[in-house]
Amino acid sequence: MIYRNEEKHLISFRQYEIIKKRIEKIFKVDNNCSDDKEYLVRSVYFDDYLKKSVQDNLQGLKERYKYRVRLYNLNTDIIKLEKKVKDNEQGYKRSVIISKAEYLEIINGNYDLISERKEPLIEELIFNMKVRLLRPLITIEYRREPYILPFNNIRVTFDKNITYSRAIFYSEKPLANTPVLDEIVMEIKYNHFLPMYLRKLFSIDSIQKKSISKYIICYKHSLGEEVQI
Repeated sequence: MIYRNEEKHLISFRQYEIIKKRIEKIFKVDNNCSDDKEYLVRSVYFDDYLKKSVQDNLQGLKERYKYRVRLYNLNTDIIKLEKKVKDNEQGYKRSVIISKAEYLEIINGNYDLISERKEPLIEELIFNMKVRLLRPLITIEYRREPYILPFNNIRVTFDKNITYSRAIFYSEKPLANTPVLDEIVMEIKYNHFLPMYLRKLFSIDSIQKKSISKYIICYKHSLGEEVQI
């Protein structure tokens, strides 16, 4: 597994516009984007009856993981089952493509169809569905504007209009809920290191790295709790 560094920042729209103008001179827009340089991300997060993923994140454990199903622009032709592993500020993802039928099955708490497959990640998911009663907990959706630089596989994303549902795990339409944040989540991911001349592009108003989890922000919001970042 290749561990990647991940830094997160919560920025205002003004800061976003300034940083965007800077990086556009060096970075390229991800080819998967539409004409507006964005795409829709939908992730369905799973957790067990003890809410282990939630609790590990709230407690700030150095090592933690979570399971999710992710699709882009609501395209059910390519659906990814992922396990995202975090170790402090580094992490990696394991993923496998699943079908729409398998997706619909597991979000309903079933695994008869998908159990015919023998990939380690799918076997791990089924084990946790059986033993830990792993089930879908929350759907999170947002617009992502991504920029890439081949050097060190550097990727910068701006996530906007973050919203969620605790009831809808499949829909052919975007969620219509009010976004939970006025700010934008900027993520910087890279292999090995981020050169200082590139880091200066993100230096504005003394913005600092933050432990931001869209998963936890939306989950706490769904409980009516104040979100403090």
